[in-house]
Amino acid sequence: MKVVIGAALATLAVGTALAEDNSVINALRLCSLIDQIRVSTSPCEVSGANSPVIVTIDTTDTTSSKAQQACVELSETLQSQGTDFSSGWTLQIKSPNSGGKLLAVCNL
Repeated sequence: MKVVIGAALATLAVGTALAEDNSVINALRLCSLIDQIRVSTSPCEVSGANSPVIVTIDTTDTTSSKAQQACVELSETLQSQGTDFSSGWTLQIKSPNSGGKLLAVCNL
């Protein structure tokens, strides 16, 4: 899964003018890629400016360690490829099996 996400993120960074006002566009592109590679079990969500990007992954592992690791790796990959988000943007990973609790949160 890590390789697939990395390849998809490389596509996200190509040709993107990365200014502070492009955070919503970058978030929507990220969600589109997540939805296309079918990592999320429901559509990725973006509410608007300075909001979380919410990814739902159907997992029986309701501990946050793997989700937190994936969150940090995804965020670091985006940053290393020059995909920037203004302050306040986060990636949130949740599972329908976690009783509504977030499994991971990290800054974008």
